[in-house]
Amino acid sequence: MIKDELREMYPSGTRVSNNELKAVLNSLFLRCGIDAKATASDITKFGFHTRACKIPTDNGRINGLILTL
Repeated sequence: MIKDELREMYPSGTRVSNNELKAVLNSLFLRCGIDAKATASDITKFGFHTRACKIPTDNGRINGLILTL
């Protein structure tokens, strides 16, 4: 269930900030009744491979991940 939703939200090659990823995973965990605090690297438990990257924003660059299947 979580795996399918994540694959819809983040197709292969997507760049996502660590903060956004943690927020999305925490809301999915809460909705599914998983009593754990999510970290960005938890995405690997759902079949994604990650590579660190910097994401440019108006206020500078932030830490993020490139997600691949």
